[in-house]
Amino acid sequence: MQGGFKMKKTIIFILFVVILLGGNIYAGGKQEKKAEAAELSFQDLMAKLAWEENAVERLTAPKWQPPKGWEFIADKVSEISVINSGSLSGDPATEVTAKRFEEVTGIKVKFIVVPSAASVRRGTTILMSKSKEADVVYVKLYILKDWERAGWIEEIDFMYRPDPDVPQLYTDANTNASKYKGHWYATPWMARYGELLYRKDLLKEAGLAEPPRTWQELVDYGKKLTTSDKWGFGFYTGDVYPLGFSINLHSLLYSAGITPDDIIDERGIPHYDFPVAVKALEFMTRCVQDYKISPPAVTISSDTDTYEMFVAGKLAMSFQNTWVNGELREEWPLDKWAIAPIPVSGGWEGTPEGIVATKVDPRFYAINRYIDPYKKAAAALFMDCFRSYEAMKNQEVIEGNQALMPLVYKDPEVMEKIPYSDIIVSIGQRAYSALYNNGDAVVETLMEWGNKAITGKVSAQEALSEAQKAINDFFPKE
Repeated sequence: MQGGFKMKKTIIFILFVVILLGGNIYAGGKQEKKAEAAELSFQDLMAKLAWEENAVERLTAPKWQPPKGWEFIADKVSEISVINSGSLSGDPATEVTAKRFEEVTGIKVKFIVVPSAASVRRGTTILMSKSKEADVVYVKLYILKDWERAGWIEEIDFMYRPDPDVPQLYTDANTNASKYKGHWYATPWMARYGELLYRKDLLKEAGLAEPPRTWQELVDYGKKLTTSDKWGFGFYTGDVYPLGFSINLHSLLYSAGITPDDIIDERGIPHYDFPVAVKALEFMTRCVQDYKISPPAVTISSDTDTYEMFVAGKLAMSFQNTWVNGELREEWPLDKWAIAPIPVSGGWEGTPEGIVATKVDPRFYAINRYIDPYKKAAAALFMDCFRSYEAMKNQEVIEGNQALMPLVYKDPEVMEKIPYSDIIVSIGQRAYSALYNNGDAVVETLMEWGNKAITGKVSAQEALSEAQKAINDFFPKE
């Protein structure tokens, strides 16, 4: 009896030990799995996805699908936050594509709406403070290099490198702008090009069958078209849209045959005090001061202001961003308006003959470096969706924003619905962007001094010389 009791005690003890050890092993296993999960970096997570599998076919398909193996991300993330520049009521294509992303992945998109003029600075504040407020940040071209250099946004080589044909899907301007020191940090989702917008009916009334092809023709046309109640030619350099002066100046420079390599030196410092740049600023100044074909209000105007003047019949021709085409196609018949490339310099006042070229202003998304790895993974899926054929077609068809994937313009629906799509494609084939650090400060400085010249306070040469002195101070001395 006593031996049986001892045996029972022994069995109970053994069971207790087994249960205890089993519990510890189970708990230890869970802890190990948790530790393993915690140790997985963003790049580790992205390595689980088949980015290289049929990448071109997947991105150019009519309907976007994420790369294989993505499902584990949706198990961890239910919502991501994305900065949007301006009200969503003005971005219906963005909403449509975001809904598509939600339908496919089950991950909700929360947009952080920021006024357009403040979107870049809001992003800078979030990143500089290492805030997790936004998972995906909205990036404009002139700030991209600063964010990359600061290490605030995640490297995303996995979205480009596995298939060398993927970068070829997009325009050269985007491919170059997305990279820093050989690595990719951003994905495109739309662009705007510089163009000449003109009233076809008014040119016809003035006996002008074709749009101006050179700077001098632009002046001659402007004089014929300027009357007591309208201006012949407009552009925009106001501080409400600081990038405006830079867009107009660079469009003139590129149409004079200048390239970004001519602007940026071997140390990465941009230079604007060279003869052709001075002539480009002189051209803008003389359109206002001497030729009197452009309104003095250009120095307080944005692209929206000049568009509204155009629609109101107060401008016959205007340098514009291509986004206005989407607005006009809904408002006016094609016999009333048209677009053309920025006129070439054509030897004006000793400038080169020039080429058909323009400035491109692409928009990007990037991933906040300071968020959770799984959030980063979800952000990468979002960006993959927005760089797709489907998303870029939405931008063009719904809003009239230009696609950085040229293949979109071969789509029958795009060819049917988008007026002058052949001209847009030709403009985009030679569109440049000068990429350098301290872009925000350079843009502001050029605008400040450029407008002093346009208003007649200083000469074009003095304006760009003073601007260059300030720009040089933004960069470290050797």
